[in-house]
Amino acid sequence: MDIIQSFDSNVMKLGNDTFLRFNGRGISYAEVHESSRRTAALFTRLGVSEGDRIALMCYNTPGFVYAMLGAWRIGAVIVPVNHKMQPPEVDYLLSHSGARLCVFDGALAPVIERLQTRILPLSTDTPCDGITHFDTALDGIEGTDGIALDEKSPAEILYTSGTTGKPKGCVHSHRNLVLTAMNLSLAMSITREERFLMTVPIWHSSPLNNWLLGTLYMGGSVVLLREFDPGKFLETVERERITLCFGPPVIFTAPLAAVPRFDRYDLSSVRAWVYGGGPIGPQVARRLMDAYHTDRFYQVYGMTETGPLGTALYPGEQLSKAGSIGKVAMPGVDLRLVRDDGQEAAAGQVGEIWMRSETMMLGYLNAPRGHCRFFRGRELVPHRRLGPKGRRRISVHRRPHERRDHHRR
Repeated sequence: MDIIQSFDSNVMKLGNDTFLRFNGRGISYAEVHESSRRTAALFTRLGVSEGDRIALMCYNTPGFVYAMLGAWRIGAVIVPVNHKMQPPEVDYLLSHSGARLCVFDGALAPVIERLQTRILPLSTDTPCDGITHFDTALDGIEGTDGIALDEKSPAEILYTSGTTGKPKGCVHSHRNLVLTAMNLSLAMSITREERFLMTVPIWHSSPLNNWLLGTLYMGGSVVLLREFDPGKFLETVERERITLCFGPPVIFTAPLAAVPRFDRYDLSSVRAWVYGGGPIGPQVARRLMDAYHTDRFYQVYGMTETGPLGTALYPGEQLSKAGSIGKVAMPGVDLRLVRDDGQEAAAGQVGEIWMRSETMMLGYLNAPRGHCRFFRGRELVPHRRLGPKGRRRISVHRRPHERRDHHRR
């Protein structure tokens, strides 16, 4: 059970259908398949082997997708990197993850050039003097299908924001990723007719695992918008006939203030406007519904550690339960709200969200004994809580695949 199997299966069924669109050009499943095979061969030539880590510091461009799929074909582990980070922050992630190669957008060369960590760089999208251009290097290479993958082996390392110290690397297996994509697709009714707009950073956990992989798993299309811009966002939704869009609340509120004559855009193709990373109050919810001429807004909640899967607030609850993260868990997630004494929290009481799912991370990378606890099967390794008492925190309960987060019922 891995994404490469799912992708290759879709290539056989949907080879000529569009998987990616970028700058107005469609790229079919078959074309992405061939680019991923060539990427796998290129990485192998460069000495990358099973278990090695490959950092991806990109904007929303096809190169990210090719590098991701190519890395997985040979059993390498991807390390998505925030493209807004500065050299000291990037150095920490590269050093901590042990990445030996970095595919970066050429526009980020000023950051890459100041890194202290020794790493083999490849530029994508924008060429850079003196650095191999990843996109061009794929030309003429004979591709490879790669190796048979162990579904329990690591596939990616996603770093948390580091609000309680240094960023922590959440390690997800191939099985985690497939189950995340599968269950998110069930929760949001994704189909092969989907046209998802990737307008927020592709390296972030939810855009990547939930929406890109969910759309891939179901055989839909992903439209890549290199960077978010309010005007380009609306233009792309209209031109590409987008059906599904995800982002923080600001990507939906910003166009209302920044784009003159907002009403001139035809946004009627969108079946679901999905937001996460923060709540929307009742006044803003009503304003958005009026402006976008629809009530098809959803809020999703999850954590990097959980896939991220979690809960959803559906359209009928946007006004009556505004500010909530939803009442029930998504498919594949067990949810409880528990007081400090271990009892179920009643209405109005403060408790912790306990979530259990097969999409739970394998653990935090390189966490010393006594610092982090997680489960591999039924094996328990020590852990510490994240955050001061009474604040938002994530911790492990008694059973495998479970995390907790502070919340009020």
